[in-house]
Amino acid sequence: MNNGIKASVSGIRGVLGESLTPPVVLGYVNAYAGWLGKGTVAVGRDTRSHGTAIQEFVESVLMACGINVVDLGIVPTPTLLHYVRENGLDGGILVTASHNPIEWNALKLVKKGGLFLNQADFESLSKLFSDTVPKGLYKPAAGIGNKQVDDAAPVGHIEAFVLKCNIQNVRLRKFKVAIDPGNGAGARMDREFLVRMGCSVQMVHGEMTGGFERPPEPRPDALGDLCKLVVREHCQIGFAQDPDADRLCVVDETGTPLSEEMTLALSVWSWLMPKSRKEQAERADQAKAPVVANISTSRMVADVARYYGHPFVTAKVGEANVLQTMKECAASIGGEGNGGVILPAINACRDSFVGMFLIMDLVTVMREPLSKVVEYFHEKIAPRYAMLKDKTSFSGDLATGLKRFRDACTKTGKSFEVTDIDGVRIDFEDGWVHLRESNTEPIVRVIAEAGTEARARQLVALARGALE
Repeated sequence: MNNGIKASVSGIRGVLGESLTPPVVLGYVNAYAGWLGKGTVAVGRDTRSHGTAIQEFVESVLMACGINVVDLGIVPTPTLLHYVRENGLDGGILVTASHNPIEWNALKLVKKGGLFLNQADFESLSKLFSDTVPKGLYKPAAGIGNKQVDDAAPVGHIEAFVLKCNIQNVRLRKFKVAIDPGNGAGARMDREFLVRMGCSVQMVHGEMTGGFERPPEPRPDALGDLCKLVVREHCQIGFAQDPDADRLCVVDETGTPLSEEMTLALSVWSWLMPKSRKEQAERADQAKAPVVANISTSRMVADVARYYGHPFVTAKVGEANVLQTMKECAASIGGEGNGGVILPAINACRDSFVGMFLIMDLVTVMREPLSKVVEYFHEKIAPRYAMLKDKTSFSGDLATGLKRFRDACTKTGKSFEVTDIDGVRIDFEDGWVHLRESNTEPIVRVIAEAGTEARARQLVALARGALE
């Protein structure tokens, strides 16, 4: 942490004008340019009104350091990563605070191959970081980088689905879809993407106004307008994104929002389920490809993996950490329980468009409304769980708090397993609870899941008690 900045593999995040200031942005972009050395970098942003100024500042610093820039304008995060990979660029920077409130902004840093920086990369970059202008990075006039503008990045992202996924069955289903991009970057390509999938489209909060008409995190309690739209227009499914369109929440045909944890669970089910004998034969050699999810993700995802005989692997929280684990174990699909779906065949990042396609494909194959598909899922594949997500502004010594937490679990007299790759997660037979410092906000997160809400509340209280 630096002057209130949350700096990690998840990005450089802060409140604009308080922790995220011009000197901080300058220092990190300089460090990134020094770490990169040379080449061409794609730069984009989400729809926040202050994103334009930050993007132009980022581009100016890069060019002053001799880096060429491709300005993509407003684009989803997965679109920028896809563009970097497909065009062979040396890196990318997206100006977005993702699900954080409007007063926040951030820099998401990307390297060659359309990959986020991993922990080793970030540590190397951090060594170069300074709040003052580093010496020796700026170039003389002849060495200044150039800038070009490319408005076609969303088209390339959409074409990847057409070329790499079997979209025909979805197209034939002719879904009527309601979409809520939350006034974010998804609005730039949602309609075109869904039309290419054969869908008719109804949209709410689709204006890129610079602000957010609903909370930016696409959680069920924020999706009232989308739920009403689904019912009013008789849509078969509804989708909601966060401002940079890497996370997805789903609404069924009755206007009932599903938990964000269901997004990854249903997507994994869709991906692992052979849709035909031909596909089953083609996937025979991948039958043991692991499924990866972060340590705070619902047990439902592990249940799906086990149902189809695939290993399940946990990773530290944070998209870059999940991706690193997926790479190490050659996973075919993974993600995070916050609605983030990662399908390496399309993109090495969370991609809401991947989630939309996989869930529509699942509903198509099952030949039932989404609500019935969910019922079948809980009857046959994974039981219903109650998950509670809490947070605290705990400012004491976290290591001491985690030790007290483990001691409190021991005193319950129940047997449990401990996972400590990221904070501490305790798995009891009837539920689990995870306590960790947030990567994106100055808080400590407490997440619990159990067969009943009452038991989940007990587990949250157990964890919070250790911090008091």
